[in-house]
Amino acid sequence: MVFIDGENFAIRAKDFATRRALELAQGPEYEPDVFVWMPETPPLKWLSGTESAQLRPLATRAYYYTSVTGDTERIDAIRRALWDLGFEPDVFKRKKNGEKAKGVDIALSKVFSATPTSTTTTSPF
Repeated sequence: MVFIDGENFAIRAKDFATRRALELAQGPEYEPDVFVWMPETPPLKWLSGTESAQLRPLATRAYYYTSVTGDTERIDAIRRALWDLGFEPDVFKRKKNGEKAKGVDIALSKVFSATPTSTTTTSPF
């Protein structure tokens, strides 16, 4: 399984692009401060072929957690965009732009505490 903290991923991608004077264009793979993904990179296959990762060749599911300001229609549009990229989206309502929603961190914490560790992965702990 793949779990993406979309809030942090989008923030780090924006910082990375800014430091390198690159422009991220809003589109199917990028919504500013909400989500970012690599073009033509299916979420279930993005780590395949990575020798350093002790993972199964392909993920069985890919989850993307993020938050967004706006109404129900906006939240649903973000869910659809992430679904179209191949993710099972979990989108939380954010009160203000620039403010992280605690729902993402709480949801990820719940998932990781409830997901058993696979014998095919190695843990640094």
